[in-house]
Amino acid sequence: MTDTKTDTKTRILDAALALFNERGSANVTTNHIAEAMGISPGNLYYHFRNKAEIVRGLFQRIMAAWAENYAPPKGKAPTFKTMDAMAAGNFEIQWQYRFFFRDLTMLLAADDELAAQYRGNRETGMASTQALLRDFIRAGLMTPADKRTLDEITRWTRIDDVERVTIIHAATRRRQDHDPWEGELRGDCDR
Repeated sequence: MTDTKTDTKTRILDAALALFNERGSANVTTNHIAEAMGISPGNLYYHFRNKAEIVRGLFQRIMAAWAENYAPPKGKAPTFKTMDAMAAGNFEIQWQYRFFFRDLTMLLAADDELAAQYRGNRETGMASTQALLRDFIRAGLMTPADKRTLDEITRWTRIDDVERVTIIHAATRRRQDHDPWEGELRGDCDR
């Protein structure tokens, strides 16, 4: 027999995910989620006290998806196909939960509990990634890099995602300001 409470929580998370992806999490209220499900706001609040709890519930799903995606194959060495499947799986997870990655800065700034969970997951993920890379090296899929390269890789992977988004955004803006046809920056020379 299906647990009705669990089923309703799952449906709330599913509805919230669809709305957050479509409209952005800042543009969706708990009332919107309840309305999309055809339930009363009170029924929604029975399962989740607020929108932050819903977002945290979705982040739990993301972490579970990552854990499954990056689990090394049991009893055999990883292959290039394994690496490819993990990369493709990560992109699928990011697409499925695109609101989270799109709204990451705002979500972490608004919810200390989510930010703490996110930081903890990053630490765990870094350790898992390093173990996975060692498995790839042992399987002959990768060769150890020189110290300088390893330092650069480590620096990049330790940058907080919010900082990385800022760096990527700045680089994108620079590319948008560059006119490849003219070979010069657009606008005033005084910029």
